[in-house]
Amino acid sequence: MDGEGTTRVSGDGADPRPGDAGQVVAGRYRLGPLLGRGGVADVHRASDDLLGREVAVKLVRSEQPDPAALERFAAEMRTHAGLSHPNLVTVLDAGTAGARPFLVMELVEGRTMAVTAGDPWTTPVVARVGAEIASGLAHVHERGVVHRDLKPANVLIGDNGRVALSDFGIARLMEVDHGHTATGFTIGTAAYFAPEQVTGSTVTPAADVYSLALVLLEALTGERVYPGPPTQAAPARLQRPPRLPDGLPQELSDLLRRMTATEPEDRPGAVEVAEVLRQLGGAPDSSSGTATPRPAVPTDATRVMPVLAADPPRPPARPPTEARVMTGTRRPSAAHGVRVGTHPPAPVRAPARAARPVPGDLGRPRRRRPSPVVMAMLVVLLVIAAILTWTVLDATRTAAVDPAVGDQPLEVLMEDLDRAVNG
Repeated sequence: MDGEGTTRVSGDGADPRPGDAGQVVAGRYRLGPLLGRGGVADVHRASDDLLGREVAVKLVRSEQPDPAALERFAAEMRTHAGLSHPNLVTVLDAGTAGARPFLVMELVEGRTMAVTAGDPWTTPVVARVGAEIASGLAHVHERGVVHRDLKPANVLIGDNGRVALSDFGIARLMEVDHGHTATGFTIGTAAYFAPEQVTGSTVTPAADVYSLALVLLEALTGERVYPGPPTQAAPARLQRPPRLPDGLPQELSDLLRRMTATEPEDRPGAVEVAEVLRQLGGAPDSSSGTATPRPAVPTDATRVMPVLAADPPRPPARPPTEARVMTGTRRPSAAHGVRVGTHPPAPVRAPARAARPVPGDLGRPRRRRPSPVVMAMLVVLLVIAAILTWTVLDATRTAAVDPAVGDQPLEVLMEDLDRAVNG
């Protein structure tokens, strides 16, 4: 029985294996410090000379490894290469260095969950990390893969707060695997076995859910649920269920109790686990886009997940009277002397204009003034009329004074009047 599986060590100051120090794999990957060691392969920090980036290279130690172990390594390459999810370590390349197979993965800068063992985490932090692990498992299970070796050492927590599941060395496709090795022994890490792994029964995605519950309980208490050597730890879960710590939220207690049910069919799926833990951890609601401050991680785990720390307090807002009034089409910004999002500038209103009198006959058409020509013609006509009137009156007066004129016929008088008018 494989005891502890892959044991990860810090890459800071670790010595590379003799013979592998400075070795260039596949003509481009220059091996550096040792990051972890498994049953048949070592994981090195490496530099990709071709692309100029840091990566992790998993290289089989021996040039003549055990055929069964070599087959597991080849299966890991095929299985892991077909998975892509933010909560899974990404496979970048694979090949052989001589007779030694290797796997190139992204380098996650940070620590594993095992680093914080012995120092309990708060419930919100455990819920948030567990939700991301469950999200990665859901992706794996949807593609017909069972991880089978979920434990704190295989959960990477990056310096940016990202949680990524790694080490698919013993993962198997559900339709071709029955949970056994060729020799009939169950493989994995005994402290995190599901009951069906202990009994050698068929392993399904429910086994990963059980192992995740043990990982979360260890983070909550700082102690392994089933400690001791493999021969003692493995059968312990068949004798008693995991003990849940006091003071947990009822919803979390119910979830952990269901996740550790003895019968696989009684456990929830990874999708449901992720949703419940996401709500308990106060993760952002993707449907509303509302971000919730992430809780702080205790002790030295704070430097492992800095993005979990609460947001710093905001400086006191400037009183509204200090804000400058801005006009124009440009939006206010800090460069213009207005704090955006604190006190919006008061609206600027244009001064009221004096009301103009409204004419009462607004609906009538306006009268046009006569042109100068028309005015002149009117004056001439008036003058002519005045002359005619004066002439007629003078003739009448003359006729009344001079009897001779009064005896003249009307035609003669009209001729005299015409001569007077036309000059």
